[in-house]
Amino acid sequence: NSTKPVVVMNRFAQEVRVNYAILNGGGGTLTPTLSFNRADAPWLTDAFVAASGARHDLLIAINTTALRPSSEANSPYKTTATISSPGAAPVQVDITFAKSFDQPTAMSATTVRFHRNSESEVPPSDLNATIDLLDARTNGKLAAAIIAVAPANQNWLEAPRMNESGQLELKVRTFQGSPFPAGNLPSGADLIGTPIRISLRKANGGADCRDVALVTPQDPSCQVFVYYTADPYPKLALRPWGVQLTPGNPTATDSIETQPGSRGTSLDGATYLRDDCGNRLTGLPVVTSTRITVTGNLATIPEDSLFRCTVKIRALYRTANGFAVGTDSASLTVTLAKPSADAITPSHRDLNLVAISGAASFNETVTLYNLGTRTISLGTPVWVTNSCPAVLGTPVLTSADVTLGQGTARTVSILVSPQGQISGVLCTATLRLVSTTPNVSPTDIPVTVRRN
Repeated sequence: NSTKPVVVMNRFAQEVRVNYAILNGGGGTLTPTLSFNRADAPWLTDAFVAASGARHDLLIAINTTALRPSSEANSPYKTTATISSPGAAPVQVDITFAKSFDQPTAMSATTVRFHRNSESEVPPSDLNATIDLLDARTNGKLAAAIIAVAPANQNWLEAPRMNESGQLELKVRTFQGSPFPAGNLPSGADLIGTPIRISLRKANGGADCRDVALVTPQDPSCQVFVYYTADPYPKLALRPWGVQLTPGNPTATDSIETQPGSRGTSLDGATYLRDDCGNRLTGLPVVTSTRITVTGNLATIPEDSLFRCTVKIRALYRTANGFAVGTDSASLTVTLAKPSADAITPSHRDLNLVAISGAASFNETVTLYNLGTRTISLGTPVWVTNSCPAVLGTPVLTSADVTLGQGTARTVSILVSPQGQISGVLCTATLRLVSTTPNVSPTDIPVTVRRN
């Protein structure tokens, strides 16, 4: 009598022990022994039969460390063990192991993970998934219907559907942002840690799987979560990806960041690729393995003007065997500013903040300058847009003196609070710097916050 035909466990356990009851259905003495093909089931690390009166226990230890969740494997891990005893016919016990990320009470919630593909390649075929929906109590398949996909405007997954076999099918969408089919995410998108939630209900109704679109809190046993994992290729990035050049500071340097890939790939050193700055840069950008330096030709722009352009760098990534498999690129935003007293000149034209989820709060500071000959008065800085109000506090001028003249500087402080925030979520805001002096235009600074 196989009392636990399917073992389902959470993502954190390294080992699980399972007890199968073996009962003596006759009048004699049962002395069972167990045999199974260890090469067929290396995940069974220990298996034996222990006697206890008329009942015997088949005890199995499963080592889960190297096993993938069932949503990522082609099928659950299965093997067959044979129980024998003198004078009795042998009995086969089918052992099925499914490692999941959740342990629901009704319809099994599943986490499917997709790799983010390069922007220069067609998504590989293994980015698709077909999922069996199982009742965790009976291990029987559940006929389900899709009732909602959130966020509804997700752009990297084709509309999920149920196929004729009652399986949930997920397929990545090819991004058509260039003349040839490219990766499934537009360049610059980062959805790592941000799931798409597919809400389900039993096709025949019933209370076991509630209509999760209509209840609060939502029922986790009626949902499938689809994530991106780490990029299979290394990632090239710039921090903070925005520099400002002025007549008093015509040269600026930004840091080059490389993130490792998940398939043993590596990045060659970054090189200059192209820019759209024209003659507004003096010579080509200087690129090393850790820095990119640009020098502006401020003589090419008129007084009281602002010009923005981008410099793109790229690096070659290779497989673990050293084969070149493509490139990744990153763009640096360059701002050339030649203001007079009629403009507020901030130290940053772009803010790219990383807030470590659960870490202590910190203050981000923007310094304000006036390169002109007059003195202007500063107004209260404000958020004109803010999709992360719980993370970004009210911007504050840190000096009681709100005048800004040539040779002076003032600072704006922004409190960043990562506590209690969901990791992997990207949000944006726009900081507006204003002056109460007539004819001084406001200055907007785009802010991006990524919660790791």
